[in-house]
Amino acid sequence: MIDSQLLANLVVGGELFDGRSSKIMNITALTFIGLSILSTRTLAQDSATVAPSSAKPGCVIPVAPTDSINQVLYLRLASVEDFVSSPGKPQAKERRTQLALMLQEIRGFVEIPRPLVLPIGPSTGFAYVGSEKSDGPVVPDLESTVQFTLHSHGGVSGLSVQPPARVPQLDSALGVALQRAGAAAVLAGLLTASGRDVADSSSFRLGITPAEKGPAVREPFFRAKLPRYTRTIPVPHTENDTPKYPKRAREMGIDGKVLMNFVVDSSGMIDPETVDVMEASYLDFIKVIFDEMPRWRYRSSTVNGCRVPQRVQQQFVFRFTERRAQANQEVRPWVPPISW
Repeated sequence: MIDSQLLANLVVGGELFDGRSSKIMNITALTFIGLSILSTRTLAQDSATVAPSSAKPGCVIPVAPTDSINQVLYLRLASVEDFVSSPGKPQAKERRTQLALMLQEIRGFVEIPRPLVLPIGPSTGFAYVGSEKSDGPVVPDLESTVQFTLHSHGGVSGLSVQPPARVPQLDSALGVALQRAGAAAVLAGLLTASGRDVADSSSFRLGITPAEKGPAVREPFFRAKLPRYTRTIPVPHTENDTPKYPKRAREMGIDGKVLMNFVVDSSGMIDPETVDVMEASYLDFIKVIFDEMPRWRYRSSTVNGCRVPQRVQQQFVFRFTERRAQANQEVRPWVPPISW
């Protein structure tokens, strides 16, 4: 749809810096959300290297640098209660064997998307693997009980994650793996001693943890080196013009905001095919932003010194008292919703 940047006004700490006039103004009365990373399309693919088309000659991003941290993605039984025999279920020993077989079958269907969005702690939100914040252990122990019903014919139903993992990509990957395993009927005959067509529910834990502190579990079904890159954030040029306050909104005294996400490409321009309006309180606000976006430019994001595309999220706040739109470059984590 259009090209993009931010605005001539950048927020630095708690003050608003006007890059053209070099004036600093107090913004305590204003509301800002700012720029958020959504995803990086060029990072940590399964290929040996990633070379952005517009990067400087010879600029190559290695997938497994020497400072990578080994991470282990693992499935394990949720609790000892899973082994307790109950009416209509196999005895504990047989049950344990069957569950182990189920895990073995499911492993072959698990595909982990790259890059993973990993939490760095309960109070610090999310961080992408490879960000500057990945100095200590990249992630704490992550555990989420995945509940589902496996039928004796191999079908899968009733997928749920309770509580949802803080890494939705992992939830989704396991869900897809279970569906594929069920569709392939590889689980048939593994669930009940009698082989009758009955449903059986099982709970597993899906987690990711640094290899050196991994739990004493059976063989992990996925192991990968997750790179720790230094990543920069797209920064708008200070010459970018601020969207004009819509005439009708100004006359009616209307305030509002617009939330968008889009990809800033490696040349520092917005990819017009990636602009998505997530929220808008007044349609005229969208129009004035679109009018300016083709002329906006960014200092593009870089990974390991190479310019790369970067999806970002930006909230534009229109305050009638200021008669102008405001925005900032503050980076905040974006937590993708869980979807099955």
